[in-house]
Formats: sequence, structure tokens, C-alpha cells
Amino acid sequence: MLLPILLALSASTPAPPPDSAARTECFVLEEPTEEGMEPVAVIALRRVAGEHGLLFEEEFVFRENGLRVLVEELHDQPGEALSPRLIWRELRVSPATGRTWLAEWDAERGLVSTASYGSASPVHGSLAGPRPRFPLALIESLRRGEAPSTVTTLDPLSRRRVQLSIQSKTRAGRREYSLLREDGSLAGRYLFEGNALVELALQGGGRVARASSSAEFDRLAEQWRVVYDPLEALRAFARNPHALPR
Repeated sequence: MLLPILLALSASTPAPPPDSAARTECFVLEEPTEEGMEPVAVIALRRVAGEHGLLFEEEFVFRENGLRVLVEELHDQPGEALSPRLIWRELRVSPATGRTWLAEWDAERGLVSTASYGSASPVHGSLAGPRPRFPLALIESLRRGEAPSTVTTLDPLSRRRVQLSIQSKTRAGRREYSLLREDGSLAGRYLFEGNALVELALQGGGRVARASSSAEFDRLAEQWRVVYDPLEALRAFARNPHALPR
């Protein structure tokens, strides 16, 4: 499920207003059909300031098979020593399976420590190199107008560090940032109006998610919800004891 960003803004561009302590933004991802545009997923971006730091969340709920992807990042508050931590979860109800990838910056060792859980025994590893920008924090940087020409971030799908170039432009008074991989393919595109994210494009840019309401997110997520079957979960666990139990 994830996400990344772009070029420095002109010095004449006014800075966006500061973030609020808590925020939720919702989006509907649609694709064309013979009857018109059809929703295929809903997305929620959340920001919560808590006692132990800032929590960023990105949640995807897909129409097909009850697939849900949840990305969580915990970051330090200014002056605290908490290491950034990312948790990426893919949850399927039918069949009852799931995958999880954990990534945390280890300041003492100077690398990202990782752990993967899912279809096999847990796999622990590391990603060497300087401290990367974590993907949801990168979106927040773009929101503030902080867009370097290049950035190294984490890609939970490939489970590796990736370098992106950031391109920025203005569309009808809105700020657009495109994140490009080294091969020129699109990793993500974000369109801001002031401090609000109003549109985002997923990998490849073929589908665009437009701003919606929390009520619409809740309605479609409930409509697409697949009822959890504990017997199916036990069967899935029996087939693969290393799979994450639901």
C-alpha cells in the first residue's frame, strides 16, 4: 500500500500553514467501467500527536476480497530520542492470511533493521546506508513545501531502500509533486491545495484517488467488509503454521 516525493519550491511560493495536532483525510480510488467511474478502494491518511511522538497512518480498503493494507509510522517529538518505526500490514479475510513488514532506524548501528512475517518463518534483516525519509513522513514534508530534488525512502512492497527524484509544479494554484524512480516510472503523485491533500496517484499513475469524506470512507469500507470466518483462519493456519494468525 504505499507512497514518496519532490522538487524544491520557488522562494516566491508562500509556505503552507502549519499542521494541526490531529488530522484525517479520506479519498476514493475509482476506475472506468461501461457504466461510468466505479470505486475500487478507499484510502485514509491520519495524523495523531501523542505522548510518545507523532503517529502517521495510511489505510487502504479494497473492494476485492476484503483486502486491507495499513501503514503506521511512529516518529519522535522534537527533543526526544525515539527512532522512527514503520509497520506495514496486508490483511486478507478471504482467505485468512496476512503479511507484515517492520522497519526501524537503528541510530547506534547506523542502519534500518527489518523483520518480515507472513508465508514463511520470520525473516530478520537490515538495510545499510544513511537514515532514509520514511514514506508517510515524506508526504508530510511535501505538505509543508519541503521538497528536495532527490530523496531516499523505504518501499514496503519491495522491502528495500529506493532513491526518488522529486518534480514539482503548480496547477491552478495547487502544488503538485511527482515522485519518480531511477527508471523514470512514477512511484506516487500528490496534489495539495494549501495545507490539504486533495488528490493522489498510486504507483504507475493509472489510477487517481480524489478527496472524499470520512462518512464515504466508512460507508464503502463497511459495504466491502468480508465477514471473518474463524474456521477458514484455522484452515489457513493449518496449511501454513508460519502465517500470521488473524
